[in-house]
Amino acid sequence: MRPVGRPAADSKPESIEFVPKRDLDRAQQENERLRKEIERLKQEAERLRRELEAALRASKRQAAPHSRGTPKANPQRPGRKPGRRYGRQACRPTPSRVDEQIAVPLPERCPHCGGGVEPESCQPQYQEEIVRRKVGGRLQWLHVAVSAQVTVYAILPGRGYPQSVVILGAEYDGFLLHDGWAPYYRFQFAFHQSCWAHLLNRCREMAQIASPSALAFPRAVEHLLQTSLELRDRYEQGEVSERGMRIATGKLETKLDRMLEKRRRNPANHRLARHLEHEQLWLFTFLHCFGLDATNNAAERAIRGMVISRKVWGGNRTWEGARTQQILARVRRTCGQQGKDAFTRCVSLLRAPRMVILDIVPGAD
Repeated sequence: MRPVGRPAADSKPESIEFVPKRDLDRAQQENERLRKEIERLKQEAERLRRELEAALRASKRQAAPHSRGTPKANPQRPGRKPGRRYGRQACRPTPSRVDEQIAVPLPERCPHCGGGVEPESCQPQYQEEIVRRKVGGRLQWLHVAVSAQVTVYAILPGRGYPQSVVILGAEYDGFLLHDGWAPYYRFQFAFHQSCWAHLLNRCREMAQIASPSALAFPRAVEHLLQTSLELRDRYEQGEVSERGMRIATGKLETKLDRMLEKRRRNPANHRLARHLEHEQLWLFTFLHCFGLDATNNAAERAIRGMVISRKVWGGNRTWEGARTQQILARVRRTCGQQGKDAFTRCVSLLRAPRMVILDIVPGAD
């Protein structure tokens, strides 16, 4: 034993090291520089994350063939500009017919000096071009509705509720599987199911670009979705009884409630939480209505080929071509669903002396 108050033989006395003020100031300046650099890099990372999220969302949007956004009111003339060796100059004669007259009045005042403007003369100018009556390059939406026996395509100038009513009717009271687009919920008599494939893809894309602190929420949502799909598969395989299915579904719904109680600071997580709150009533419809799909993959598969066709042309350069394409696509795919030959039925339609209803229409037999 060593006496109290006496240091042990192997202990070392404490020492204080003095740093010159010049070195201390240099270290503090370097620390401040690194702190600002870290803050700048954080802001840059956040900006790049937002741009990546916007690019991922934009890649999911549909577009008309070769669409570049809203067409310009007065686009530039196509072709190359004339150079010095253009050749013999000439002007076109006055056209024999004028389809449209556009008045170009002078402004009341000069935009530079603010003085009055008086025209010296007024001369007509003629311009010849193709009259713009085509679908190509104009934003049109391709709609598809798929059931077990019938597929309906429609090319319409929008993707809102009025366009959906054209296909389904305002009184539609069946099951409606969709991606959560708000206008679909205006079908008040329908039973909705929000697509889980869209949610899973969204969570996985968020996890790829999320910071470590924001990664937990999309991972938790993805795990909940996967657990629900596994529960459905186990019930279909007979491993879970109907009563066990009801109990497990209630637990999953309660777990989602607890997950949404917490407010999310991360903007992407906040948007996902708000979307889940909006879709909450319709997320687990497939677990309550046995046999119902959890995704709208059937519609996604049906629309994929048509989208590719429209982007390369597909007859969408005129309104009549767009109408013809959507009708032929309906007949072809519906015949495939019912195991019937589409070619012979199209030939019979062309040869029919009067309007006929094909046997692919429900109730036509």
